[in-house]
Amino acid sequence: MTHQTMQDKSPPRSVPGGAASNAGRIAGAVGVVLLVSTPLTWLLTAEFGALVWGKLVIGALLVGFYLSTNAQFFAKLAGSRSTGLLALSSATVVIVLGLVGIVNYLAIQHPKQWDLTREGIYTLSDQTRGVLERLDQDVRVLAFYNNVDPEYAALEDVLGRYAHLSKHLTYEMVDPQSRPDLVEQYKITEQGPRIVIVAGAQESRAKDFGEEDLTNAIIKVAQGAQKTIYFLVGHGEQDIADGEHAEGYKSAAEAIGAEGYKVAPLSLLDSAAGKMGDAVDLNAKDAGTAALTVPADAAVVVVAGPRSALLGPETKALEDFVAHGGRLLALLEPNEDSGLESLLGQWKIGVQEDLIVDVNPLSRLLGLGPAAPMVQPTEVEHAITKGLNAPGVLFTARSLAKVTVGRPKAEATALLEAGSSAWGETSLVGGSASRDDKDHLGPLTVAMAATENDIEADHDGDAKAKAGRVVAFGDSDWANNQYLRMQGNSDVLLNAVNWLAEEEQRITIRPKSRVASQLFLSGEDLGRLKFFSMDILPVLLIAMGLGIVLIRRQR
Repeated sequence: MTHQTMQDKSPPRSVPGGAASNAGRIAGAVGVVLLVSTPLTWLLTAEFGALVWGKLVIGALLVGFYLSTNAQFFAKLAGSRSTGLLALSSATVVIVLGLVGIVNYLAIQHPKQWDLTREGIYTLSDQTRGVLERLDQDVRVLAFYNNVDPEYAALEDVLGRYAHLSKHLTYEMVDPQSRPDLVEQYKITEQGPRIVIVAGAQESRAKDFGEEDLTNAIIKVAQGAQKTIYFLVGHGEQDIADGEHAEGYKSAAEAIGAEGYKVAPLSLLDSAAGKMGDAVDLNAKDAGTAALTVPADAAVVVVAGPRSALLGPETKALEDFVAHGGRLLALLEPNEDSGLESLLGQWKIGVQEDLIVDVNPLSRLLGLGPAAPMVQPTEVEHAITKGLNAPGVLFTARSLAKVTVGRPKAEATALLEAGSSAWGETSLVGGSASRDDKDHLGPLTVAMAATENDIEADHDGDAKAKAGRVVAFGDSDWANNQYLRMQGNSDVLLNAVNWLAEEEQRITIRPKSRVASQLFLSGEDLGRLKFFSMDILPVLLIAMGLGIVLIRRQR
């Protein structure tokens, strides 16, 4: 009886707090984490604004709610054994958040990008990197776009990549409505190019923010005076002004111009016309021909598919031009006498009388016939073909061969060849070809380059003479409007021109058009995304975990 009474009078066991107490503990955990993570928010938003103040106020209110609903528990906790563990956990949270803040600060101060896309769509090409590394003067890019333009974010991202690679390049996104003075100064229109590149007194425009257009516009202003590439006319050559027909060469001329060169037609006969007041001997059979010379500003002369032979004085003018350090690109055609055969022979390039036929089944997959051989670089390494990974495609081509007779110091190198499945047909009958002993058997050379080695000092003895350079192809159709962009044809043409013009630093395999799904965010959208993904979500996870721990410890 007594024992039962003593049990009835014993103090009751403490019961865990009710719903309000548990809600207060969770609220307190959230409030503490909000307060501790406030510096991270300040770091991410780069301003002491509404988000920072909001977290401070909400965190303080939540901690106050916790204290008001758990006053007795808080007093007990101060003297309990779990106080040390709680302090250790809180310190760990503070350290982790501090480390996250430090990492984010370092990322902001020293940004680094990794392009994980398969096509490398966010990586600038080697050509662009080389151009930016060689900049030795300040280049300024003015992009006249409003921040509501759909291209604004993508353009700013691209220009940021350019500026990151060179301290000499800066850019500015110009709002046309805010700077009407600059709009007037650079004559900017809604339809015209709105990207202006300025370097000193030089100025160029980029039609869009594609890498090819931007890089070529930078080349134009950075290199100063433009080198001129002349296309010979007057013998049925391909027309550089013809952009309507497949056989035209306007695409080739534009591609060369985009590399930073000036492209112009050249008639040697017109350049030899007598000036007003000049006396002409009407009895002389060669009257006027002595004046046939290549313009002094010619970096390269291109002879693209002449349908009739050059006249003797024209050939002589080109021979003298190359012999004195000039540069010639000869694009020949089968069954056509170009008048250049003798000149090429001097540089140990032989022109063969045949038509290349290729029965390679891979050509059929591209919809090509047997008169369109696919060609690959030879095993001999040359700057023009180095790194070329896409085959070239020629159309109705003749083969070339190295000869031993010519200029003593000239050396010819085979660049491209058709495979063993090809042969040079020497007796085409009725449109039919069959390989026999009279034909030239594959592999067949279709492109060659030649220059002189160890040339002697110039005539006045105080300077080394400039070595001439010649590049010859057994076809001209491969560079026309229809076929220039097929396989590696464009790279081969531009690399040949750059080698001839002694602009080897531009020789590269240019980036092809790449298609990728892209999401463009405004600065405000990106700020919200960073705030919720790098701040709010981690904070809530930590807070919920801490709240659950507090509730379980109370029990």
